Parts: sequence; structure tokens; C-alpha cells
Amino acid sequence: MELCKFKNQLEVVKKNLELTERVLATMRASHVQGTVLKNDITRYELQLQSLQLNETQLRDAISIMNHQLVTTLHLDDNTEIVPKQMISPVESQQQEHWQDAASKQNIMLQQAQLVSEIRESEKKAVQASLLPTIAIVAEDHLGGPYVNDFIPVDANVNAWFVGIGIKYNLSNLWHKNHDVKKAILNSRQSEEHVALASERIKNAVQADFVNFQTSFVEVETQRKQVELATQHYEVTQNRYNNGLALLTDMLDASNMKLSADMMLVNAQINLMYNYYKLKYITSSL
Repeated sequence: MELCKFKNQLEVVKKNLELTERVLATMRASHVQGTVLKNDITRYELQLQSLQLNETQLRDAISIMNHQLVTTLHLDDNTEIVPKQMISPVESQQQEHWQDAASKQNIMLQQAQLVSEIRESEKKAVQASLLPTIAIVAEDHLGGPYVNDFIPVDANVNAWFVGIGIKYNLSNLWHKNHDVKKAILNSRQSEEHVALASERIKNAVQADFVNFQTSFVEVETQRKQVELATQHYEVTQNRYNNGLALLTDMLDASNMKLSADMMLVNAQINLMYNYYKLKYITSSL
């Protein structure tokens, strides 16, 4: 987002440089005719120098940011990252939409819920170890004749039985009691952690959503300011060309237009940044 902002600001500065150079060309032609003072040209050349310095600073900032991204992504040093120049249209969803998405998809909340489920299973397993062991036994046995003696005995016998057994280790009352208390405490702590994580995420979503809504207003406001600043610049330039305005008025109008253009770019990037913050916290990027 920073790289995109720098590149957009660079485009704004380039357009203002072109505009300033055209104004200087007109002023030099007027100076030849004796209608513009040399001092006026010098002051506007200073304005041009300031814009050129701003352009250099932005190019350096782009170079630094590009190098940091290339290094982080382990790409070739000569790689140039070109972000999208167009601001993507985004829709202003209701806050409930983002809250619902965060409660279902947020990775940190899912991790906390998984830990809570594991602790609950561990608690149930430890508690189950305190219960007695019950066994049910059933058997059916058919015995044939006894032929291992000198005189065989006809002893066909069918024997069956059903039994139930209960086993309980009395030492569990002392040895397992500590484990049960620990498991119950861990389960309760994990449940509180889930509640705390849910609360934090709800607060974060609400704050990001408010900032997102504010960004829409900011963009529309800055867009209107750009329109008014452009109109003011055109009127001031026309008045200056006709000798009805001072050079200071022209410089002020030029600076106002540049400032409005810059603020619009920043507002647009800020809108996208807050949008992606909502996408990030809801784990829907």
C-alpha cells in the first residue's frame, strides 16, 4: 500500500511539473514582451525546483520500498514491483457482516476454540479415569465324552454362565484428585481465553469498520477539494495572464492544487488500507 501511494504521488507531481513548465513557458514569452517581471519568473522557477526535489524524494522512497519488498520476498535484486495503479472499488458492508465473518473465520479465535476443545476432552478423560471399570462376561461351553480312561465315560455337558465385574482402584482418590483439579482449571482458563479473544476481535472489527466508513467520507471530501482547487487554479491563472492577479496568488493556487491532489491519493490509499484490515481480521483475504 505504501508503494502504491508513493507511485500515485509521483504521478501527481509529474502532472504538476508539466503544468508548472507550461506556465513558465508562458511567463518567459510574456517577459520578452515586457509584461512579466524577471523576478516573477525566478519565483516560479523556485516552485519548479521544489517540485523536482519532491519528485526525486518520491523516486528514492519508491526505490527503498521496492528493495525492502524484494528482499522480504527473496526475489532477484533487479526485480521491480509494480502495484495496481487503479483504486479498486469496494462496497460498504454492514458491520454485522464483518462481525459474523470474524466470528466464523478468524484464525486466532479458531485456534483458541480448538485449544478449549482439547482441554475439555482432557478434563473428561481425567474424570473418566476416576470411574470404576465394569466388565460383563458371558460364556457357553459344551463338553463331550471323556475318552482318556480305560473305560470311556459318556459325559456330554453344556455349561454356560453370565457374570459382571466391577474394578476400582482406591488409590485414584488420592493420586487422580490433583489431575482432575488441574484439568478443570485448564478447561476453565481456555474457555475464558476464547471469550477474551472473541471480545478483542469484536472490538477490533468495530474500530476498523468505523475507520473504513470514515475513509469513504474522506475520499469524497478530498475529491471535492481537488475539484475546487483545480477550478481556483484555472481562475487564478486566467486572472494572472490578464494582469488581474499577483504571482503570489498564482503560487498559492498551485500549492493548493498540489496539496489537494496529494491528499486525495492518500485518502484513496487509506480507504483500501482500512478495507484490507477488515479482510485481514476476518481472515478473508
